[in-house]
Amino acid sequence: MGTSAAVMWATLYYAYHEVHTIISKYGHCLLYFKRFIDDIFGIWTGTAQEWSDFCNDIDNFGQLRWDIKDQKLSSSVVFLDLTLTIKGSRIVSKTFQKQMNLYLYIPPASAHPAGCIKGTIFGLIRRYYAQNTYHKDFIFFVRLLYRRL
Repeated sequence: MGTSAAVMWATLYYAYHEVHTIISKYGHCLLYFKRFIDDIFGIWTGTAQEWSDFCNDIDNFGQLRWDIKDQKLSSSVVFLDLTLTIKGSRIVSKTFQKQMNLYLYIPPASAHPAGCIKGTIFGLIRRYYAQNTYHKDFIFFVRLLYRRL
């Protein structure tokens, strides 16, 4: 984007459209709506026509284009580093990791203080524990972390 403040400016720029158009016009159709930079997570309760209008309004602000029109109804969605799935009456969460991620952690021979390396490991294990509904998924990601270190 060209400058270190560009993401903050883009977030503020789009927030104006979000508050004055999206939420005011479609708030009654959105059971839940959150946006982080260019990622949107929401629970839609409106009609198909309202969804089409919503997609057009999302896409109709400045030069920013969103890939939202191809979204279909689903019981599972990936948002940032989390997969959320509706199973029965529960929402199940699981850590999501992109295949192209290189997992470039601080190497043990680094000049960083030992606390940095320990903190990274502790933080990731803690995050995996919080993100995974099922214990087997937590164990899976901790084992992956061990292999990647």
